[in-house]
Amino acid sequence: MLIRNGFAIGIILLYIISTVTPIIVEKQGTGAFPNVPALNTYENSATEPGLILYTPMLSTNTYLVNRDGTVLTNWQSNYFPGLSAYLLPNGNLLRPKRLNFEPGASGGIQEFSPDGTLIWDYTYYSYGEYMTHHDVKPLPNGNVLALSHISLSYSELVTFGRNPSNVLPGGMKLEKILEIKPTGPTSGDIVWEWCSADHLIQDFDPTKLNYGVVGDHPELIDINYYDGLDEDLFHCNSIDYNQELDKILISCRNFNELWIINHSTGDLIYRWGNPETYRADGEQELFWQHDATWIKPDYPGAGHLLVFNNGVGRGFSSVDEIDTSVGTIVWSYTHQNFLSAMYCGAARLQSGNTLICDSDYGTFFEVTPDGTTVWQYQAQDYNGKVFKIDYILPNENQVDCIGSLSWNDIEPNSTVTGSFIIRNKGQTPLVWNISEYPEWGTWGFSASGGIVGEEVNITVTVVVPTQEDAEFEGFIKVISHDNQEDYDIVPIYLQTPLKIQSEPSTVVIKSHIPYFILRNKICR
Repeated sequence: MLIRNGFAIGIILLYIISTVTPIIVEKQGTGAFPNVPALNTYENSATEPGLILYTPMLSTNTYLVNRDGTVLTNWQSNYFPGLSAYLLPNGNLLRPKRLNFEPGASGGIQEFSPDGTLIWDYTYYSYGEYMTHHDVKPLPNGNVLALSHISLSYSELVTFGRNPSNVLPGGMKLEKILEIKPTGPTSGDIVWEWCSADHLIQDFDPTKLNYGVVGDHPELIDINYYDGLDEDLFHCNSIDYNQELDKILISCRNFNELWIINHSTGDLIYRWGNPETYRADGEQELFWQHDATWIKPDYPGAGHLLVFNNGVGRGFSSVDEIDTSVGTIVWSYTHQNFLSAMYCGAARLQSGNTLICDSDYGTFFEVTPDGTTVWQYQAQDYNGKVFKIDYILPNENQVDCIGSLSWNDIEPNSTVTGSFIIRNKGQTPLVWNISEYPEWGTWGFSASGGIVGEEVNITVTVVVPTQEDAEFEGFIKVISHDNQEDYDIVPIYLQTPLKIQSEPSTVVIKSHIPYFILRNKICR
């Protein structure tokens, strides 16, 4: 098995010490956070506007908040998360559910509409055999990538060349990656899978088929590298996908490594963080890391990897940006006494700032490239930890209202109905609300705010004013919650019956008064 072109240089350069000097930012302070006042507002010019999605690990709630801490939506499930959550382009929530309380366990995935309706409830769980765990990744085609376990018995692990002294009597778990296509309210087809058992090597037992020289095969995984008795042998804890490259990125905690897998071939084509795992020279860089992601296109550092490096065994945590073309850390953030041993995450923002989730304290904060903290937020409903966060950057000029409301010859004090459409012109979910509507009449809306992926139909009811012989005009204003300058209006016209009184002037019609004069008189 060969390392594929385009990533071979990454593997080779892991064998040498790079001469590139990383930018290391150290922020002074005490505790998990520097002594910075809470800045739960995006009025700070150095802070990038946007929305944050998070789900506390010991809560059935998932929150979407803006930068001033306002809760825009709160989805409720019957389960704790297992363990991440993502906002889909259509405004739906994708959230793994937790059916088992082993470390990182999940067992299924749920999808909720913006109004909280459960529309997909998929289960992949059989106790002692298999289950999803830790993290998922929604794909552009509507499928979902999911980390999962497959349990092997003591004898099966020995057959794969695992040192029997390092096998639990009840067996251990290896890693699988699933691509799941939703097919119904509770069903899904596994349309692709990757199994770590197909990519193992060992030099412990020459009688086994996968016996070989570990150092000659960085594309294979040494089943004996981690000699601990963790039931989860690899303990992978995050997954990401690069659509342009058709590559999958996972974080392997027990190996202190990041792995990149070719989605089309299934080959392990790149690994970084701990060259010792494949008997290469070089320093260990990762220490029980979490939340490895590709930095998005058109963002500063695009194409690089970003990871929360927990630092277990090293003594401090950091957020590291890795240039895979040279296998080097090119930017890193830490601060004095910054140590979060479990979970955590980070996301690069379009401004070049970095948003960080400190799981141990349920706190999120944003730092500039030079390490200055410009915003921080304490999670609500914080009882336990927050595994990671999902950041949603609003597009400019998303709001587009389609339609108008017009009622003619309506009896006073009656009720009329109508509707219009709110369309999202952007590429990310739009959080909207109705900010203005006429003062005349009594107004009601099927929704006065919410989240929309593509479009939503809004039903309007109006109790007509009591005035007779009257015209009413106005508009409904719909705005983006995150950008007050992004809005659109719906024109409104309502007319109650016009009464023509029996006056001498009205009989002049026979005297051929021009029509427009008569209309101006009676349609005042």
